[in-house]
Amino acid sequence: MKRLIPLLFCILLLAGCRSPYPEEFLYLETHEALYAYQETASTAAAPEETAVPPLDPVFYLADIREGIQEMFRNDKTAARFLLRDYHGETENLAETVKNDLESYSPKYVYNAELSMETESTPQGLVLNVHVKPGMPGKELKSIVSRLYSNALPLIYDALADHRSSFMIEITGYVETDFVELLEDYALTHPNKIIEIPQITVTVMPDSGSVRFVLLQFKYNNNEDTFTREQEIVKSLLDRYQNMYTDLDEPQSLLDTTYKLLVPASGYRNRDSATVYSLLLSKEGSSRMMAAVAAYLCKQAGKTCNIVKGEREGETWYWNQLQTETESLYFDLHAAALNDAEPALLSAGELTGYSWDQEQYPEVEPPEPTEPEESEATEASTEDAPETP
Repeated sequence: MKRLIPLLFCILLLAGCRSPYPEEFLYLETHEALYAYQETASTAAAPEETAVPPLDPVFYLADIREGIQEMFRNDKTAARFLLRDYHGETENLAETVKNDLESYSPKYVYNAELSMETESTPQGLVLNVHVKPGMPGKELKSIVSRLYSNALPLIYDALADHRSSFMIEITGYVETDFVELLEDYALTHPNKIIEIPQITVTVMPDSGSVRFVLLQFKYNNNEDTFTREQEIVKSLLDRYQNMYTDLDEPQSLLDTTYKLLVPASGYRNRDSATVYSLLLSKEGSSRMMAAVAAYLCKQAGKTCNIVKGEREGETWYWNQLQTETESLYFDLHAAALNDAEPALLSAGELTGYSWDQEQYPEVEPPEPTEPEESEATEASTEDAPETP
């Protein structure tokens, strides 16, 4: 019904009828709804002895919010909203509208300048709105809104696509460390994300169930380079995957991974290493080496975790390989830098390393069971002749 009113209104105008609303408010006719022009029960004729109840300002908030959103989407900078038959307080109305926008439409007010003031007119209370958008309306229209659980796949895709920025409006927001979340995702998906960027996150407002999240990614390579290198990385990892189908013993798994990633000609440390530089140029970091090693070991059906901690006071990454009976650790990056053979070590044998061991629980070995005597053995013992 609400959407039919503007259509009927336009038909009346085309027919030469006079607009029932003041001309200075004609901006509202461009919207799908008339927003603040809504009629209420209080406007109907009532007995003189019946008092008209005051209207709660919340009655208008959704309509005004929708109208201001339309201003942003269409790059409009000013509008006047007529609140007919308004009996609520006016002192804090502008602030109430701002708070409502920040709570329900944070993407519109991000980096924008917004000012509002009220005035009384013969037609009713008028709310004057002036905006200076923080981004063009075309960009605002492209920002999607999702529930929290449905937003995460889109955020991961933005990282995998190597975008420079990504904006999303999340409903049912859950407090999240997006930098840690995305870095963990990148480490466990080296086949999709060949360079882990510097990540900057802006979340607004500071509270509420609806938040606007802006993610910005800074890479060392450009998009054309990513496309070319990603195709090569995928081809190599697919080829390596076939080499892990029959590997079962932890030591053979470790030796194969080391030979693939560390060349006999030498290995160099590079803090800004990518998956491509590790596989092709043999330049890596502890972080990238641990990420690729974990990915390859998982191709053999093994549980292989990436451990983050410190080695001799420096931030470092290595791996934890879990078997059915024990947890073994290995550090291919350190072995490659020292030109040493890689070793599988227990937690107690890792000297110079420190980490939160509660995050990487040890595998509990099965308790030994005492062998049970068979009935045949018992029977033969009973039937055996006594020794004189």
